[in-house]
Amino acid sequence: FGRYQYHLAVEAYGQGKLDEAGEILRRILAVQTGTDSGTLAIQAARTLARIYFEQHQYARSLDIYRSFLLRLNPLNPNDWLEAAWDEYYLKNYPEALGLLYNLESQAAQPLISLEKYMLRALIYRENCAVTSAQALSDSLEREFGGALAALKLGVSPISLPILARLQLSVSSPYLIISSRLERLQKERALLADKLPPSQRALAQYLYDSEIALVTLEQKTTAEVASQRAAKELVLLSEQLRFLKFDVAREKYDPDRVFRVSGVAKTPKLLDGDAPEGFQVRWPAHGDFWRNERLKFKGVLVQQCE
Repeated sequence: FGRYQYHLAVEAYGQGKLDEAGEILRRILAVQTGTDSGTLAIQAARTLARIYFEQHQYARSLDIYRSFLLRLNPLNPNDWLEAAWDEYYLKNYPEALGLLYNLESQAAQPLISLEKYMLRALIYRENCAVTSAQALSDSLEREFGGALAALKLGVSPISLPILARLQLSVSSPYLIISSRLERLQKERALLADKLPPSQRALAQYLYDSEIALVTLEQKTTAEVASQRAAKELVLLSEQLRFLKFDVAREKYDPDRVFRVSGVAKTPKLLDGDAPEGFQVRWPAHGDFWRNERLKFKGVLVQQCE
C-alpha cells in the first residue's frame, strides 16, 4: 500500500535514517503508475530530492526537480527555491539565479519568502558582485519596506498580515491552520450544490462549528508566527544593509589574492548557450509556459579574479 509505505519513509526521514527512507521512496516511485497515484508520486519524489540534498548528493537531487517536479502543472513555487539551492552547491550560479527569477512571476505570488534573498546574497558574495548586493538590499526594501518601517515605529507585528504569511519554519503551524481554514470555507460554500435539502442544515452546523474552532486556533498561532517573523525580517534587513561591504571585502580576501597562479575558471557566459537558454535582465511579472521554466539564467560575471 503506497500511502502506508510513504508514511514509513517520512517517519524514517524524521529519525535521520536517510538511507532507509530513500530506499522506501525509490520502491514507491518504481511502482507508481496511472493518474490516480500522481499525488503520491509527487510527494515521494519531493521527499527523495530533499533526502539527496541532505546527503550532499546535489546532482541527484537536482535531477528529480528538473526531470519531474519543475515540469508539473500547476507547479509548487517552493520547488524553484529548492532546486536553486542544488544549483548553488553545484556552483551553477547563473542557473541558480535563473530559478530564483521565476519567483518574481505571478505563479509564485502565494510564496512570500526571505530564503530567496539569503540565497542570492550567498551567490553575490561568491562572485564579489557589489552592485548586485546593493540592488538586493533595495529589492527587500521594496517588498517589505512598509512592514519594516511600521516595526521601527513600534507597531505590533500581529497587525501586519504579511509577517504571519512569511514562509518560515517558525510559521509552519499558522500556515497549516490557515490552509485548513481556507479549504473548510471552500467546502462550506459547496454544500448547497452537493447535498440534498434534508442534509444541508446538519452539514452547515458541522462546518460552521469546525470553522469557528479553526479560526480561534489560527488567531492563537498568528501572534507567535508574526513575532518570530518580525525578528527574522529585521535581522535580514540589517544583514543586507552591510552585505555590499562584506562582498567588497571578499574580493580582497588574501586566500583569493595570493593564491597559487594557474588557469582561472572561465566565467559561465550565456552567449554560447543559445540552444538551451536565454538571458534574463528583468523581473518576470507574468506566468511562464512549462518549457520556459528551466531556461532562465542570471547574467553574472565572476568579479573576484
